Parts: sequence; C-alpha cells; structure tokens
Amino acid sequence: MYESGQLDKLLEGFCAQNDTNYLCSDEITPKNEIRIKNVRGSKRNKDNDQYLQYAKDNKEFILYCFTKPRFYYGNLKLVFNKGFAILTNTKIRYYAIVKNHLGEDMYKKRYKKKSLSDFKSHKRSKQRNKFYPSFIKEYLPVISFFWWKLVLPLTLLVSLYYFFRKRKVFTKEADRLFVIIFLVIAHVLNSLVCGIFANCENSRYTSRTLWLISLALIILLSILFQYRNRIELDSDK
Repeated sequence: MYESGQLDKLLEGFCAQNDTNYLCSDEITPKNEIRIKNVRGSKRNKDNDQYLQYAKDNKEFILYCFTKPRFYYGNLKLVFNKGFAILTNTKIRYYAIVKNHLGEDMYKKRYKKKSLSDFKSHKRSKQRNKFYPSFIKEYLPVISFFWWKLVLPLTLLVSLYYFFRKRKVFTKEADRLFVIIFLVIAHVLNSLVCGIFANCENSRYTSRTLWLISLALIILLSILFQYRNRIELDSDK
C-alpha cells in the first residue's frame, strides 16, 4: 500500500477509530517508509507480550484495509505498475555452487558421515566441476533465441492462420486448448501476484513458472503436427 500511494490515507481513516494501535503513534510520520515493527528470531513467540501486541495491531489494520475500496484500488494500480512489468523479467539466475573452503569442508563432513561413495560422487559431479554454469553461459542465449524469438512467434502465427481460415484444426482439440489456456493463465497469475506482493525486479518469480509457457507451446505444436499428419494420410488414401 505504501508503494501504491494509499498507505497514508488508509492509516488516516484507521487511526481515527483506533488511536491505541502502535501504527497510529506519534513516532509514525507520513514520511516514514517503514511503519511495521519487526520482532526477529527467538523473540517471535507466544510468550513475548510485545510480539503479541504488534501482531494484534497489525492484524487489526489489515482487516480494516480489506473493507476499504482504496485498498483494492491500490492493488489494481500495482497490477499495472508492477505486475505486468515482471512478465518480461524472466532471466535465468546464475547457477551458483559453494566456492569457499568453509562450504567445501561442510560438504565433506556431511557426505563422509553419511556415505563415502556419496562424497566421491559429489566430487565427480557436473555441478561440483562447474559444468552447468559453463553450459548455461554458452548455450542458453542460443536456446532462448531459437525457442522464444523463432519457434514461439512462428507457432502463434501459424495457429492464428489455421484458427481463422481452417477452424476444424482446433474443433476436436477443445481439451488440449483448455490446458494451454490454463497454463498461460497460471503463469500470468503467478507473475502478477509476485509482482504486486513481492518484488517485480526479482526475475526468479517468473522464471520458476516460465516452463508452463514452454509446455503450452509444445502442446500447441503437437496439435499442428498431428493435423499435418492427418492431411498427409488423407492425401495418401
């Protein structure tokens, strides 16, 4: 709500009725970005009166927000400002492995304790020997260009052509078309939710469901290839 510009107005209405809530104290100023007080570590438990009070006060404010149109307007604003922005932010994060000696010693102790053969397998693994970082750095740009810049747009163009000119290609594929739509919606919803409530600049939120779009593309390609095979069979007859 702070990022959408609605926090001050919501607090103003809330504090008019709940002046004992810590969020409405004199310590909080309109220019103070961080309003919610955090209780960290072992102090977050039911025996800590301060933690319980903060939790109760936070809950009161949240429930109040749910009843106000301004809250939903703020979320809608974030959908356009942040939610759709994250849809284009799908970079694959660097495949990192433990590099320092402390981490290596930790693995040695744990593997040797469980199984010496597991430790030897770990030493020979592609992950340990930096195969994946090298592979991703070298081949991922090529794969991404081929898949997203060539296969995806060409498949969509061919599908649109058949949809408008030869509708029968898809008339018997209602179930698979429903799956395609469901996969796309799932990826978009994940991106919108993460963009609004988490961080629109963190690419891992969209990268983790990008495979849904790839799966939808594969299903769409299978529909087109099966139609092509039917045409060839009919021509042979």
